[in-house]
Amino acid sequence: MRVSDCADRSCLVDAAAGRIPCDLRVVNCRVVNVVTGEIYPAEVSIFHQWIASVDMPGRCGLPAPRQTFDAKGAYLFPGFIDTHVHVESTMMTPAHFAEAVLPWGTTTVVTDPHEIANVMGGEGVLSMAEDAASMPLRHFILAPSCVPANPELETGGAALTPEDIQRLLKHPMILGLGEVMDFGGVCGNAPRMRKELRYALERDAFLQGHAPKLEGPPLAAYLCAGIESDHECRSGEECLNKLRLGMHVNLKSTSLSNHLAQSLEGIREVPWKDNVSLCTDDVHAQTILTKGHLNRVVGEAIGHGLPPLDAIRFATYNAAREYGFRNLGAIAPGFLADFQLAGELDGRQPEHVFLGGRLVASRGRCLVSPADMPAGFSETPEIQMEQLRTPGAFRLPAQAESGSAQVFTLQYKENGGPFNGGRYEALPVSCGMVDISQDEELCLMCVCNRYGSGEKAVAPMRGSGLVRGAYAFTVSHDSHNLVVMYRDEGDALLAAERVRELGGGYAAVCGGRILAELALPVGGIMSRLPVQELAEQIHNFEQASAELFAFPGNLLRFATCSLPVLPGFVLTDRGIVDGKSQRIFRT
Repeated sequence: MRVSDCADRSCLVDAAAGRIPCDLRVVNCRVVNVVTGEIYPAEVSIFHQWIASVDMPGRCGLPAPRQTFDAKGAYLFPGFIDTHVHVESTMMTPAHFAEAVLPWGTTTVVTDPHEIANVMGGEGVLSMAEDAASMPLRHFILAPSCVPANPELETGGAALTPEDIQRLLKHPMILGLGEVMDFGGVCGNAPRMRKELRYALERDAFLQGHAPKLEGPPLAAYLCAGIESDHECRSGEECLNKLRLGMHVNLKSTSLSNHLAQSLEGIREVPWKDNVSLCTDDVHAQTILTKGHLNRVVGEAIGHGLPPLDAIRFATYNAAREYGFRNLGAIAPGFLADFQLAGELDGRQPEHVFLGGRLVASRGRCLVSPADMPAGFSETPEIQMEQLRTPGAFRLPAQAESGSAQVFTLQYKENGGPFNGGRYEALPVSCGMVDISQDEELCLMCVCNRYGSGEKAVAPMRGSGLVRGAYAFTVSHDSHNLVVMYRDEGDALLAAERVRELGGGYAAVCGGRILAELALPVGGIMSRLPVQELAEQIHNFEQASAELFAFPGNLLRFATCSLPVLPGFVLTDRGIVDGKSQRIFRT
């Protein structure tokens, strides 16, 4: 597909041929050619939003342009393309997200708004599209494919039927189907997934995958269904296997997990890496403000030994080819003039960023301001939590009145990836309830349906690091129900009540006192603030809430502890889920 086209391409032809002047010429630059792998001095002439010519200095033979930009010897290379990102995980709205990432050289993103879809359904997706359209960042959307991820295992705020997906696929900003997390449904030809995939294939739409640790016949079946990509490689072996089977692999470094080094090591000796690109997936605002966006992943990849030109190619030309963007991702005549100027090829922040021939960011500052937020974002659902106000709501009943009982306990893995374990343990029992008071490595976790179903579940967790008080939040993939981690049930209720008052977000409580809070009133998962203000609030919250924990961690540390499509043990509002078998675990 062509991302955009000239109303009258003959004007661009005239500019390239020298019959009419170009609008802009960038001189004194070194072009990074992501097609040939060369770097050489050049002058780049731009007509409207298009590259008209790329020539050796002083040899373009074109009339003087309307404007000249002196790059002062900087490298000129394409704007970065993030192949998979959830804007909601940045905790910013799409417009503020654009304002935050443009200064880092990202000019195109492909997003899956399944987080807001789980809260607000199709209207949430359309509000994201409307807000995104107010900024010049090239923002493409994939229709969320699994809302909820598995309807048998959790209850969210909305559900998208295959017919809803069919309608969304007609939207001009929506170019395909978002990460298909229900790999069991795909491989088993479940009716919901079979219908969704058929509707997408009928429109020749892109089918994005999500297949952690999938291999053998299930992976072959998944690919035969039409899935084209995956961003969930956890090892070099997995990455190599998926590449060999024709999958496009999106390597990532996120605020939740980072297996970039292992994945790169697994494909180091692969001669052809055309099917490798980069993405950020889940990354919050503070990381973007202080460390960068896709440029950060590029820099990390280079640090792990990937040649700089390969890293840049992954983030530009390969990414564009993945989605069939025929006029994005390279510096060549007839391509859109999305490029950046940087002093070094190491993933640092560029000095200047152009999008469609327009200077949109300079020296770390976005030169475009967001418009007003869409009205749809003000109609987010109120948090319901009546089931938590009943006596004993935060307690866990045991099968004995006293002594001890065998209780299935979640095993949090801080450094082992997001796939939590689980096992039976003999835990003390007091008055018929599990007693964790004497074991500092244990806390209780409660997941409460916040949309009014009345469902909730409680389970013990070992290894979370929580040693006192309570920690409540609504950023909990994918249904974003209300989650409370706690050692004290009084603090748990206070933390939950405070999150409800905020309209969603985070609260940390200890000894009946609110230590910190972070308001995310847009769907309970996003702020209305720009990146600088939000990042400061995130930093302050993390600093203050650290008092509850034995070891430091970031804001998203528990964000996937309720995500049933991961191949581990998690807790949803319906109980403990065995992600590998995709069943409620009967304890």
